[in-house]
Amino acid sequence: MNVFNPDEFPKNLNDEEIEILSQLVIKNPISDLWKQIASKLTSEQKVRINKKIDSKKYSESEKLPSFHKKAMDDQEKK
Repeated sequence: MNVFNPDEFPKNLNDEEIEILSQLVIKNPISDLWKQIASKLTSEQKVRINKKIDSKKYSESEKLPSFHKKAMDDQEKK
């Protein structure tokens, strides 16, 4: 993972950096590094990061119901 220096912000963020920052937030949303970076981000950048986080959480939540549905279908067959 790239290491960010909070003093580098604000800057234009590419998709890869948005991905890395979203992983940072998911891993530890209260880390000192994230707090320092977040205070320097624009609202548009925060929105992009939050959308990335939401899409990751959504895709993870979509995996679970299908697993549970299959387990229920298997039990019904018995």
